[in-house]
Amino acid sequence: MAKAMNEKILKSEYMSSEQLEYFKNRLNNDLAIALKELDRVRAELADTRPCSDICDIAANEEIRNINLRSIDRLTVMIHKIEKALDNIQKREYGYCTITGEEIGIPRLLVTPTAEMSKAAKEMEEYTNEEKHR
Repeated sequence: MAKAMNEKILKSEYMSSEQLEYFKNRLNNDLAIALKELDRVRAELADTRPCSDICDIAANEEIRNINLRSIDRLTVMIHKIEKALDNIQKREYGYCTITGEEIGIPRLLVTPTAEMSKAAKEMEEYTNEEKHR
């Protein structure tokens, strides 16, 4: 079913109303999942019980660190999803923020929050790599 939908989306005119609706629904679904997971992780983080065994303390600290990293990752993801939804509303979704060219449906199907074309993203990564040398 998803493969048939993806093929239909690929064959439509670029960023047609149908494509924008597809990505809007997909991003809203991703947002709901991310918010639910964020609530779950925050609840788990708040439910830490004190203990006296050094091994339990170390295990709890590791779980706490994992949960904090998860919160950071989910917060970034939620921000990207919200930005993509805002771009859909402005009808700017699917176009590179650097070059203005089409990002491409295949790339958006893999990464619906993509903001740059493949070429622009590769150039950014290359530039960042050069700065770190």
